[in-house]
Amino acid sequence: MGMVASRRKQKIMLKELKKAVPDADADVCYIPVGLDTGGGLPHDIAISIVAEIQKIRYQCKGGHLRDQG
Repeated sequence: MGMVASRRKQKIMLKELKKAVPDADADVCYIPVGLDTGGGLPHDIAISIVAEIQKIRYQCKGGHLRDQG
């Protein structure tokens, strides 16, 4: 589960999740969601979220392709 939120809100949201769903696993929550791609505009955030989804889906490190030997 991912959520677009500030790090400040992360603790609040996880606390509320645990209250609502006591068995919830916080390790599957991505707050804030996305990889650091350097942008802050809506389309930049969308790209960073899709990049993280792909990283998790294919279980890869997500490093530069040039560094893979």
